This record gives sequence, C-alpha cells and structure tokens, in this order.
Amino acid sequence: MSYLWQTLLPFATDSTGICSMFADSKALIIGHDPSSSAVRGYQLTEHREDKTSVNVGLQINEMALILGDLDYYVEKYYEHYNQKDHQDCDLIVLLHAPVSSMINLDIRLCAKMLQQKLPGVTVLPMDNNGNRYYDEGLSMAYQEVLKLADSDLKEKIPNTVNLLGLNTLDYPDAKDRQAIQEAVCHQGYKILSVFGMQTDLDRLKQSVQAEKNIVVSASGIFAARLMEEKWGIPYSYLTDFIVDWKDSRMGQALQAVNALSNPKEILIIGEQVSSNLLRLALKKNGSPKVTVSSWFILDEEIKRDGDFVIQDEAQLKEVLQDPRYDVVIGDPVFKAFWDDSSKRSYIELSHPPVAPNNRAFGGRHFREHRGHP
Repeated sequence: MSYLWQTLLPFATDSTGICSMFADSKALIIGHDPSSSAVRGYQLTEHREDKTSVNVGLQINEMALILGDLDYYVEKYYEHYNQKDHQDCDLIVLLHAPVSSMINLDIRLCAKMLQQKLPGVTVLPMDNNGNRYYDEGLSMAYQEVLKLADSDLKEKIPNTVNLLGLNTLDYPDAKDRQAIQEAVCHQGYKILSVFGMQTDLDRLKQSVQAEKNIVVSASGIFAARLMEEKWGIPYSYLTDFIVDWKDSRMGQALQAVNALSNPKEILIIGEQVSSNLLRLALKKNGSPKVTVSSWFILDEEIKRDGDFVIQDEAQLKEVLQDPRYDVVIGDPVFKAFWDDSSKRSYIELSHPPVAPNNRAFGGRHFREHRGHP
C-alpha cells in the first residue's frame, strides 16, 4: 500500500468529519467497529480544546453482525449510554463502519428503537460507510441536523447568517476561524449558527430563520443548496468577504509567498473554499496565476479554469515535479515527493485530514518517520 493511502484513508474518512462536527456537543458518538469509525474520528478531534463528546467503538458479536440483529445493537447502545460517564449526554450519534454499511444494517431503524428507550435524548443516525472522505461526512452531518430544524419558524431574522462549513479540519488555526467571523460581522451580519463546530442543537434548529447562508468550506455547499430549495434562504461564499488573516496560519502562507521574487504560477493543494480565499489574496498582492487543486470536493460552481482534482499519488508526484509551478502551497506531508534541490518554492500550509500524525504542523515528515527510497 502506498504512503499517502496509508495516511489518507484511515484518518480522513466520513466518520472523521462527523466526529469533528459533534466534538463539542456533549454527544455520545458510537461506531460499529472498534478499530474504525468513532475511534479513528476521535484521533482527529482529540486536539480540540472544546471537545466534550465521548467517542466509542462497539465490541460486536460476529453472529449478531452477520444476522443483523437490531435488538442486539440497540441493547449495546443502551449499555454504553448507561455507563456512568455517558448519562449526561443529551445527543447520541450512530455511525456506520465499512462492514456494518456493507451488510446494510438498518441504522435508522436502530435509531428509532433507541429513541423509544431514551425519549429525552436526541438520536442521530448517519448513513456513512467509512469509505468516503471527511468533507462528505461533514456534509452528511449538516443535512441530518437540518432534519431537526423547526419548520414552523418561517419568520426570518434580519441581518443574520449561518456559517456553513467552519470546521477545525479545514481551519485548524483558531486565529483563522476568528478572522472569518470578524469579516462577516464587520459587514453588519449577526451569526445565527455555525455548521461545523458549534453544535448547539437549539441554535441549529433555528438556523432556518437566517436571512442568508455563507459557505465557508466545500462541505457546506450541499446544505446551502438544500436550505435555499426548502426554506428559501439564499447563499453566497466566503470569497465575497474581505478577510484579514493577520498572523494566522493563512496569513503566514501569504507572507511567505510575498517574500518571494515574482513567481509566475502558484499551485495551492487544499480545501476548495479556503484555497479560493487564498487565491484572491494572492492575486490582490500581484500574483499573476494561481491554480487550486484538491483531494476532496471541488465543486463546479466555484471552480476556475485550470483547477483540478488530484486522483492518486502518482498524479500528485507529477504535479509536484511540474516545472511550470514556481510555488506550491500544501500540507507538509506532501513534501515527501518534493525535490528540495529545485529552485522552486514549497510553502507549508497544514490540512489535518491528510496528516493525522501531527495536528499542529500537518504531519510528520515522510523522510524522517517512514523512510525514503
């Protein structure tokens, strides 16, 4: 198995995104595989200071798994909830794992059965499969939360917005997240709810009263379209706002580019909306051409000519060796395939889903920790 697939697949799964979404919600997050789902999702949320949720993986009887014994599963959920440290959780999130998804375990029926046993607790089932990426997991979580929205709240609150996709996987630096919220508030808006990290269910249920939605990362695009279709809430992108990155993670990347002498073409490898924001800032500073690429969602609506999805490790190697890019901006983990002897510049900008081993800097260096051929 190749190096990047060993790092990407186990940690950047849809369950990771879901766990990140509910990290501060005092939730009991239960996965159907002790070596996957909730446990791996925990590994990318453990660095969060605001994490109040509990993540567990079920130890499952093989025969119950094969037969799809729903009563068995519901009883296991109930046992976990009744443990001493879990009884103050008012939200339970049920996650599929690859095996439980493959055998079509009816997780929604399980949720209904558990809800009957715990009428005072909100139970949210997730139709993830552990084989999609984190951004799809986040998108799924937003849509499930919207099912809880109070449709009777039809009156819009003037000058209010929802931020869709402000999460700690795409924006790991708290200074970046603060800069985004300040930019929105500076335009006279009040933030009603944040989909991605502030999971106060009461506030999220009221999100249908917002005057407008602002998409902060690609994970929020589908929810924005759904809310426009169902509740008539228009949406725009964070690229419509002027964000002052200051000395944040994004700001440091900008400063590093500005310190270079007249780069002709720049490539950004990262999440689409934040990369588009960085592209706007670079163009304002005089960079002639900036291309955005990603391993994850690259939506056509905000895609620009030349932008592309990276499909595999072989393509990544080709891209990093392409001499037309004077500057490449990406996670440090990708430097495993960078030629340090070239006269081109690689600027590090961490993206935690592709680098699970080091939250602060985006991953351990391949040469030091994996060995290099």
